[in-house]
Amino acid sequence: MKERPEENQTYLETVRKEYPDELEMAKVLLRFWDPLDLMEIESVPDDEYDLYAPYIVKRIILDRCDVETLTEHLTWIRTFWMGLEPNIGEDRRHAGQMIYLLRDKREA
Repeated sequence: MKERPEENQTYLETVRKEYPDELEMAKVLLRFWDPLDLMEIESVPDDEYDLYAPYIVKRIILDRCDVETLTEHLTWIRTFWMGLEPNIGEDRRHAGQMIYLLRDKREA
């Protein structure tokens, strides 16, 4: 298991440098989450949700968050940043998948 970053290194630098595969996987998983239903529209760029990916990797791998914590974060993105109604069940389902694929499956 990789060690936590030094204090002077930001999590974004750490994720990009030490977890590039996980970062790319998080980008794909966020497209499946797709709370705005944008992935069905051909003219929308594939990177619509990419800015959330480094923090998702940080929370799952570096912070070792649980499903409830990640669910809360996805719900916060959905409601605060996107202005949508909460969908906790959907966010919980995707949080569980993200944790499994980005951390648990790789550590098994």
